[in-house]
Amino acid sequence: MDVDDLSASSGGLASFLSTTDWAAMCSLGSRCLMAADYPLFRQGDEGEHAYVILSGAVKVVRGEAAGKSAILTIRGAGDVVGDLAVIDGGRRSGTVSTLTPMVVRVVPGASFRRFIERPSVTAAYARYTVNRLRQSDVQRTEIAVLPVRQRLRRVS
Repeated sequence: MDVDDLSASSGGLASFLSTTDWAAMCSLGSRCLMAADYPLFRQGDEGEHAYVILSGAVKVVRGEAAGKSAILTIRGAGDVVGDLAVIDGGRRSGTVSTLTPMVVRVVPGASFRRFIERPSVTAAYARYTVNRLRQSDVQRTEIAVLPVRQRLRRVS
């Protein structure tokens, strides 16, 4: 799938950016191939890079001190992960691991921050971030109030 196809079909950041801006983002950093079941980063790590997903999928998992963990979300082609810690300088809020073989762009934090400061990107990135927050709200509510069978039916 090429950059134009991805930006048109993805629900990720690619769908919020212009084709030109998405292509520019896909040229940042270094292109890396990753195998399935590979940890991109772990909860608590410093946020030095953002990862632009060109193909494949990752899971985002958050663990708690009691030893339990939960999958927060799945992200795929057209999405970005690791961006929040890069922006605010905080630690990673979850562990992100590949679910499938993947192609990503590993973007240094300074390059990512400069990119999203572009006037044509800032508003699109804000809408993407708000969209992820809304998705998280729905997922948390479903986990809290829906029976397991009903949650499983919504996923399949």
